[in-house]
Amino acid sequence: MRRRITAISLGIAGLFAITACAVPGHHHLIAPGLSGLGEIAPNVWTDDPQTAEAQLALLAQGQALAETLFDDVVPGSIVLCTQSPCAKQFNLYVPGLAFEDRLIAFAPDGVTLPVITHEFVHVGLQRRIGPAPIRSGRIPAWFNEGLAVWVSPDPRYIRPASEPQALWVTAAQTPKDWKAMAGPDSFAALYGAAGRMVEAIAEDIGRDGLLALVDAVASGAAFDAELARLRGDT
Repeated sequence: MRRRITAISLGIAGLFAITACAVPGHHHLIAPGLSGLGEIAPNVWTDDPQTAEAQLALLAQGQALAETLFDDVVPGSIVLCTQSPCAKQFNLYVPGLAFEDRLIAFAPDGVTLPVITHEFVHVGLQRRIGPAPIRSGRIPAWFNEGLAVWVSPDPRYIRPASEPQALWVTAAQTPKDWKAMAGPDSFAALYGAAGRMVEAIAEDIGRDGLLALVDAVASGAAFDAELARLRGDT
């Protein structure tokens, strides 16, 4: 009887494993080689190894731009989908997706310099302060996204003319807030406003001030109070 139960359990486990392999999803990003992708550099995977040189050049450009803000921006693994079947296999329905500092993945419309740079910046912030301040909203979601937009201006976004016209975006304090505000009809204005806010802050306090701000918040300071101090508003 015990052997029969064990056999049934193993059979069920095997069925789950087969199902997991067959169903598209982010879980396939753990081992992209098993989904047919080729490794064109250490931990860099693509569905089109024949254009490896161009893809690696794009990654190098994005890395260089992101490193104008952060020193360490390269994740543990990178997946580049240049065709829609690859994106569908990994369930990539946004141009770029960062899994903290462990992995970044790109859909076909994300294999561009602005999107690649944007995701490298997200990795850089995670590497500098860890995920907790970002998850909790201590680093506001608008600021997290705004940093990435500021370093990698994207022609898809609508940039407000002034900081006061962008202030509405500061309602997106947590990742949940950001997700709720980032609809298909609003994302261009949302990202553009976040980038404009950070642009205005950077004009006042510079790169060193931005880094001092995130470091202070990661150490326990309140974001708004620290920003006001750095801008000389207190």
